[in-house]
Amino acid sequence: WDGDIAVIRISDGKQLASMVHPGGVLSVAFAPDGRHFVTGGSDKTARMWELPGGMCTRQLKHDDGVSAATFSPDGHYLATGAGKIARVWNLTKGKAVAELPCDSPVELVAFSSDGHLLITNGTDRTARVWDWSSAARKAEVEIEGTACAAAFVPDGTVMALGNREGTAR
Repeated sequence: WDGDIAVIRISDGKQLASMVHPGGVLSVAFAPDGRHFVTGGSDKTARMWELPGGMCTRQLKHDDGVSAATFSPDGHYLATGAGKIARVWNLTKGKAVAELPCDSPVELVAFSSDGHLLITNGTDRTARVWDWSSAARKAEVEIEGTACAAAFVPDGTVMALGNREGTAR
């Protein structure tokens, strides 16, 4: 892991920007506006980048490597997973507004389409659904394997989980 990041246009393979996240990149996600993205790194930071140009605009410090990151659908919040903590950050203020204690290292975070719910999953094979604004656990689901993909239906009443072992639930 050398931390190199390349932003590439799909239509012609042209590299639009390159940058380095020291220590290595563990996660990456684009903001809904398509002009910003985040990298989570083993250096215990989530770094916000701006396109074009690839300038780092913000660093959000964590206590562990940032293994998961995703933007809320409106782009105003960022969820990160680092160690046994999932955080939701208000990007306007640059501050964590929720801290969700998990029972194992977080490997996945995903917002519902309205941005009010958050799925977390870690190595304990339990997916949790949170109302992140109140830090309330709304549901827990034991799964086979470790989830590596998750999504909500648009109304937030159903979620789908996929694991590394090839099972979807």
